[in-house]
Amino acid sequence: MKRNITNKLSFLISISFFLFGCNNNSFSSSSTIVSTNNSSSTSTSTFLNSTTKTNSSSTIENEFTGLLKNYNVISIMIETGSQYMVNPTLTPTLYKMQEEGLDFNINYSKNKTNISELIGIIGSKPTSFDPWSSLAIDNSYPYSSANILKQNDYNTFFIHDTGGDKDIYDRKNFNAKLGFDTLYFHEDLYPDTPIWNWGGNYPADLDTEQNIERLLNVDALKEKPFYLFWTTLSMHGPYSGSETNKYMKELYYDELKDAEEKGFWTNPLKDDTSEIRKRGMEYYQMASMNFDRSVEHLLSYLKANNLFENTLIVMYGDHEVYYSCDGKDLNLALSGHEERDYPDIYKTFMNFYNPTLNEKIIKVYNKNTVDKFTSPYNLVPTMLDILGVDYNSSMYPAKSVFSRRFQENGDIFYSYELNSFFTDLIWIDNDGNIVRNFADDKKITQNIFILIEDFKNTQQEIDSLYEGSIQ
Repeated sequence: MKRNITNKLSFLISISFFLFGCNNNSFSSSSTIVSTNNSSSTSTSTFLNSTTKTNSSSTIENEFTGLLKNYNVISIMIETGSQYMVNPTLTPTLYKMQEEGLDFNINYSKNKTNISELIGIIGSKPTSFDPWSSLAIDNSYPYSSANILKQNDYNTFFIHDTGGDKDIYDRKNFNAKLGFDTLYFHEDLYPDTPIWNWGGNYPADLDTEQNIERLLNVDALKEKPFYLFWTTLSMHGPYSGSETNKYMKELYYDELKDAEEKGFWTNPLKDDTSEIRKRGMEYYQMASMNFDRSVEHLLSYLKANNLFENTLIVMYGDHEVYYSCDGKDLNLALSGHEERDYPDIYKTFMNFYNPTLNEKIIKVYNKNTVDKFTSPYNLVPTMLDILGVDYNSSMYPAKSVFSRRFQENGDIFYSYELNSFFTDLIWIDNDGNIVRNFADDKKITQNIFILIEDFKNTQQEIDSLYEGSIQ
């Protein structure tokens, strides 16, 4: 049964009315699901530097600003990159990067893939129009990371195995407006292979990564910095015996079962009553293993071509494991919840990796984890901050994790699919009602409402900008 804390905390009623009762602004809908720990609490420790100054474009500077100036960036949005993906034995490359890189330890996301992709590129989602409509293609996107980096003399690439009738978001035209000069799709990656279908005959991520290497000109990559964004595919559902599932089983089943028998991997649904759902998580883990091998291959490529040291690798998941198996959605089976308004369902993977960054973080903070709530909204401002490019931080709903504002106040996530705000500790619906509250401090709850108001104000500025550019 849902618990509405506004019935118990009278001071929150007035705050909620102030923030929501006079503002009928609701965000549009789009997203997908992921999880974390209800018992986790917001860290009050200062993970990052507190010395700041502001330049003319409102970029907040700190000790990490410009650390990776003119470095290349490879940003990978992992299809269904959930909390269940990484295992020390089965996905050793991802585990190593999680242990050594900047690891976002309390990261959550729940949006459809296209929305999570957009947030990972422009840091927000315009709500004044459909981003994949004809209006969107006529618009300009000055705060897109690709456009900003292109202005800083970067070559820009977007890669996704889609095309034809599968390109339902018209990425070929829309993503060019986001600032990507070179776009590769299925016909480029697999010119001799018919495109997949939604039933699950997707090409393996490892094969796609090798085709990306084939398409890239190494000499050109060395001439000036590049920004490459890759949206992966083969971890996509269903997880009930599709062609992709069967292919992954041929590759990795013996390795998976050996790890399970030795106690190195435990099926998170081992106690589930459904054998089909148990197999579903095996298929998911095997697809994760293939993605891990693709990242391993990518790192080897970068090292072989002397590009590893000066390349920042950013990875994040779009949403949780959510496909239905044997009559029940996997996200509910994994979490043990019957309702979808629990934050722990939506915990996802996010990681920044570069030797210089890794070394600096350990040297300064003696740890590599961001132990405050984050989401894909934090990705773009954090990335631009590290790269030291000029950007207007006031035009992003979330902040760089290196900023004083993030350290002191944190951030909140809005799901366009679930029409709700949440962190790891609290869930608030579009009407301002507190649906779940796991915070043990009233000040945390009060701060959440302030963050919501800040998010909504920033969103209004963003929408005004885009509305103005299409009139």
